[in-house]
Amino acid sequence: MTRIKCSTLLLLTTLVATTLHAQAIEEHPGYFPLEELQFLSPEDLSVEINLRGAMLRLIAKVTGDDDPEFAGIMNDLEAIRVQIAPVDRLQAEDIRKGLDTGVAMLENRGWYRMVLTRDEGEEVHIYGRERDGDLQGLTVLAMEDDEVIVLNLVGSIDPDQLGNLMTGLDLPEVTVE
Repeated sequence: MTRIKCSTLLLLTTLVATTLHAQAIEEHPGYFPLEELQFLSPEDLSVEINLRGAMLRLIAKVTGDDDPEFAGIMNDLEAIRVQIAPVDRLQAEDIRKGLDTGVAMLENRGWYRMVLTRDEGEEVHIYGRERDGDLQGLTVLAMEDDEVIVLNLVGSIDPDQLGNLMTGLDLPEVTVE
């Protein structure tokens, strides 16, 4: 009977700790509530990624030997949230309005624009959020020819590590404001 009580107590403690951690992520300065954008519904999504805590640590551990910079970024993050939807399921005008709404929400909540690109129907907005001089969150709102992408990185983000990672990915140049 003592083992059952101990096991039950351990399970309840784990559940409470998990619930408290789950609630805490929404309070993190780098968290942006993607669901409030309301122009992407769960039925529209072709990809949805929600990674937190332990899974990010696992990714960091698994990639640590091959790519220590990537592992360092994963280790410092609290959450990665991604939503992708094909444009053909949505109206382009609704997406543009949704992006404008998202930009306004970010700016009204203290996020600052890091990057803006607009070129031949494609649009990319990258916003950052700082606390005490440290980058605590990154949010990307993007529309390409065939898909719309919304991404939120939550946690401590080292700009040098992120820059090195982006350089290593050989991404095209963008204009930084």
